[in-house]
Amino acid sequence: MDWQQDILSKLQNRDVLVKEQVEALLTAQLWGKFDEINTKLLEIYGKMNNTLISYEFDRLQDQVWELKQERVNVSQKLRGIE
Repeated sequence: MDWQQDILSKLQNRDVLVKEQVEALLTAQLWGKFDEINTKLLEIYGKMNNTLISYEFDRLQDQVWELKQERVNVSQKLRGIE
């Protein structure tokens, strides 16, 4: 009988379990996005160190700024979940 009560309890709490699973999946996706942004930033910083052309440097700086803003947005979403 204990296993039946366990199943009933789990069924009654399924909404909570589904919400937790959705949050875990979303958190994993957001961390993946955060890591992706950091990788792109490292690539751009590498390019910035190797460029002597000012307009190219400015373009790369703009990309860095956009990625940093995107990273802040991802961070805010992560804080909202936790």
